Amino acid sequence: KKVKGGRPPKEYHPEPPYDTYPGHCEGYNELKAIIERYPEANFMPPPSGYVCMTFMDNAFQGTDINIRLHLDGIEPACGFQNFNDGSADTDSCSVQVKKAMSCMSKSPDLMTSFYNSNVFLNDNPWAYVKYTSLNEDSTKDRIFFEDGNDFSMADNQFHAVVIYDKLGSGIGCGLLNSYYGYPGNPYNGYP
Repeated sequence: KKVKGGRPPKEYHPEPPYDTYPGHCEGYNELKAIIERYPEANFMPPPSGYVCMTFMDNAFQGTDINIRLHLDGIEPACGFQNFNDGSADTDSCSVQVKKAMSCMSKSPDLMTSFYNSNVFLNDNPWAYVKYTSLNEDSTKDRIFFEDGNDFSMADNQFHAVVIYDKLGSGIGCGLLNSYYGYPGNPYNGYP
């Protein structure tokens, strides 16, 4: 039996081999967000890199999300040895899809997580999706988010992804988009 809203299983892979190939994260079932500075964030240097989400239908009427992060300039205090206990009392060291479809201003929608509230009654499932830093300021982490936010890939497309620091402040933001079939993509059609 699956429990929605519980802590998703986390796999720690310091160097995923697919992150070494340019142009990846452009499959038909993948969305990619190019991460830049969160509005009004003072975190220096600003984060850069990308977040890739692969959407996979599962047999239990949900959509699992495999999240891959390739980021520089993130919170060093989110290292594996400092990883919290997995509780969701704060947004610290988390990766969250938001209701907003813009990273231009710190709107209420940019501070509200995007998930099906009829399924996850009083619990933000994104607060459990925590990253770990590889070294002083980067990550190439993978997180398996079982059942995701109970929305499809199409529902998540164009929404903002926010990266949080150890204190739960937004430091990075980017919009999820599909790069499948994008001109110049050497992996067109690669699932």
